[in-house]
Parts: sequence; structure tokens; C-alpha cells
Amino acid sequence: MELDKLIPKKDALTMLEIVHASLSCKTEGDFFIIMEEFKKLVFFEFSNNGWAEIQGMLNSKSVKSVNISCGYPEEFLKIYKEQGYHRYDHVIQRYFETFEIQNFSEIDKIFKEDTVNPVVRLGYDFGIYEGFLYGVSDRDYYSATGFLFAGRYMENNQRSRIIIKHLVPHLSGAIRRLLPVPITRKVIQLTSSELEILNWLKEGKTTWETASILNKSERVIKFHIDNILKKMNAMNRTHAVAIALECNLISL
Repeated sequence: MELDKLIPKKDALTMLEIVHASLSCKTEGDFFIIMEEFKKLVFFEFSNNGWAEIQGMLNSKSVKSVNISCGYPEEFLKIYKEQGYHRYDHVIQRYFETFEIQNFSEIDKIFKEDTVNPVVRLGYDFGIYEGFLYGVSDRDYYSATGFLFAGRYMENNQRSRIIIKHLVPHLSGAIRRLLPVPITRKVIQLTSSELEILNWLKEGKTTWETASILNKSERVIKFHIDNILKKMNAMNRTHAVAIALECNLISL
């Protein structure tokens, strides 16, 4: 419903193209092309994307992490890493605690008393005033991907949030293929009914259509879909299908 109200049909088609491109992304060059398409939907000047060890990010100065930068100032990243600024970065800390989408200016308002925060000062020095952070944790909560979109003129509105929340889970799959992300130890185990329903979700079927095809009630189908999302740590149905394809649980 939110997509229908806020996203024009042309932009919705671009989003679908990004989802499909993320599934077939094999090189950093492919990833850069996807990010250029992303800019057509949500304009940003800088993007830094990768994964990090969750406990290290929350508790220590040294962090296991790997990133692909799309225009983020190299000097900013160098200073940030050398000084261990993730420890003082309220945006980073809130994200790795909650795994909810974070907005720079909104976090700054919450921590407005922290007037000497080195991360805020460093961001202003490099023209990084506004932005979003969002990503996906693995199923063991050992590591998580993170996607920073930033700049001077980013719009903080519901449309931007919806686009980011819909597309980042698919970009996360691409990042996990491109970078040496630790493999989660937990194996996804789905029942035959759940796999059958996933295959119909892959075909774009609704709950009602799937119920009709399988001769089951919508309530039963919804129950199975909720279980699938929980087992796969998926944000939504499309994300569940992407994860299933990545794990070879289903095929195209």
C-alpha cells in the first residue's frame, strides 16, 4: 500500500530492476552500476557499504569489517577507522543495537547535548550532513551488513525510507557474495509446505492466489509465510525469496 501511494510506476519498475540486478551481481563493477540506479530513486552523494562484526562494532576499538565505498571521502574513512570513531558514532551504535533504519539528523536531535562528538564534527568537515544507515544481520547475529547513504542534500522523508527498506535487503545479498563475509553457522530448515509456498511467492503469487492453488485457507498460508520470514530472518516475502535462491533452497 505504501509503495502504491508514494512510488510512481516508473520508480517501482526501477526498483524491480535493482532487485533482479542484485540477484545476478557478481563484481564490484556490477555493484557500482546498481548504486547509480539507486541514485535515481534516492539521491545521495556518498555511499559506504559492507559488513562488520556486531560485538566488535558495539564494544571494541578494533573491528572486523570490509567495505565497498561509492564516492565516500577516503580521508574521512581513514580518520574514522584509525580513531575508532564507531565507538562514538550514535548512528552506527543505534543501528547495531536495533537493526532499524537510522537517519543522521534525527539521531543528532536525540543526542543534541553531545556537542563535542568527533563524528559529527568530522562529518561536517567533509560535507556529510544528512543520510541514512540500514542493513541486515545474519541469522546468528554475528555480523551485519550496513549501507550508508549520505550527503548535503539527502531528503529525509517517508518515500526515501520505504525505498531504502525495500531495496537494502537485496543489496545485502549482493554484498555478501562480493565480500568475505563470515558464513552463518545456522542452517535454514524449511518444511516441504514452506518450500512449496516459497516457490509460489517466487512466481509473484499473493496469499489468496497461493491458498487457491494449494487448496488451503489464507490463514494457513499466512501462518506458513510468517514462519518462513522468521526462520530466514527475512524483511519481507521478496527478501525471503532472494535468500532462498542464494541458499539454493529453490531455483529460478
